[in-house]
Amino acid sequence: MPMSHDQIKAAYAEIAAQKEHLKQMLIDYHARYGPEAAVVLFQDQPEYPDRPWRGVMISPYTGTPDKVRLSYFDADGFSGHEVFDTEFEAAQYYRDGWTLDPERLDQLAAHDERFQRGNAYALALENLRVRCDHQHLPSDEQWEAERKLRAKFYPEKARAV
Repeated sequence: MPMSHDQIKAAYAEIAAQKEHLKQMLIDYHARYGPEAAVVLFQDQPEYPDRPWRGVMISPYTGTPDKVRLSYFDADGFSGHEVFDTEFEAAQYYRDGWTLDPERLDQLAAHDERFQRGNAYALALENLRVRCDHQHLPSDEQWEAERKLRAKFYPEKARAV
């Protein structure tokens, strides 16, 4: 059944209220942590015992001025990113069930071995891929190099070949 005019109007009002709340949340966050602080959000997800939480970090994007980078991470470290025009645009997907908590990320980076190992692996993998691109390695050789790198960082998960 199609929405009535009043229902549509109410839905738009709710979206506008959520956007205003998010804008105020970002203003308050930067008032507390500083105008250049990366925005760090966490979401607990107890339904996934192996990954009981996940997070995102929104920070200036060094590749392009006036853009922001939204980086994804979980217990195994950072895993990818997207680029947005504004901090607000990046943050609007992470409203419900997410909490602001930059200190938690600092603790993970300083003290959590799983998180540290995941970040070290991600950096090594990125460096390997850059080298493979520069050397124009065939995909099967690159895949083999990535498999060996995975085995180095995660010997408990390495398959016998």
